[in-house]
Amino acid sequence: LRRISPLRTGKQMRVDPIFPWHVLKRLGILLLVALALTGCSQFKVLYAFGGEAIRGEAEFFLDLTEAEEAALAENVDVLVRWHRMEMLPKYAAFLSMTADRVENGSLHTPDVKETIIRMRSLLKETVEGASPIVASVLADHTTPQKVAHLSERMRERLAERRAEMEGDWEEWTVERTERAVDRFERFMGHVTPAQEKIIQRYFEGISDMSARWQQMREIRHQAFVDFLVERPDRESIARFLPGILLRSGEVVGPVYTQLADSWWRGFTGWMVEMAGSMTPEQRMHLARTLRGYAEDMVDLST
Repeated sequence: LRRISPLRTGKQMRVDPIFPWHVLKRLGILLLVALALTGCSQFKVLYAFGGEAIRGEAEFFLDLTEAEEAALAENVDVLVRWHRMEMLPKYAAFLSMTADRVENGSLHTPDVKETIIRMRSLLKETVEGASPIVASVLADHTTPQKVAHLSERMRERLAERRAEMEGDWEEWTVERTERAVDRFERFMGHVTPAQEKIIQRYFEGISDMSARWQQMREIRHQAFVDFLVERPDRESIARFLPGILLRSGEVVGPVYTQLADSWWRGFTGWMVEMAGSMTPEQRMHLARTLRGYAEDMVDLST
């Protein structure tokens, strides 16, 4: 598949168009990008630029005065420092535990499901822990002018997502398959033709979800704007963020929960199938890779 596919389009994957989700998720994205695209030693270098990445994204969405830019920089420093000290050791422990399972051949369905549940728990903890810090920034952006600015920026991102959806779905599937193959190979070495087919089937199976996800994003965008229009204080924002980010069904409705549950079932099934297809050499390669990242995280957190 990879060898006969057309040239890549160069499109970039977007994250959900809600400012706090950008900021909170940026920590997780930074981690995942570093793991997927760099070697262990390079992870430390990329992580060091995390604060700049978060500030750049926040500055896109927010209407900032000079004083607010300085306050944003201080809050981002606090956010990154908290993430480094509190979350990286937990990520490292998770990766070490996963490496042990992989090395011991514990890759059956219950093991994979438990690993994914633990991963989701860490992401939840990241969002809940970071929300008060993000709320400190958003509390200064609830005036009509600032909410209007934020809403317009969010609409721009939504429009970009809609434009991406107008592309050819077969091309989308090929592109996503290629990316996924590259990432798997950075973790576990050479991907076999049979594993490439597993990856391709997964993306073919989720291609029809994009339009529904887009609708959910737009509803969530409006719910977030409506919340800020009410001029909430810092504490209210800190309580609201985990709800809209982690329990979006409470805001968007049960359709969102059904869609999310369906996606997680598909993703879990994909990981179960990939785990079952791994050769002994791939398992050893993956275990070494995970331990290398865990060691770097421990070093960064001290």
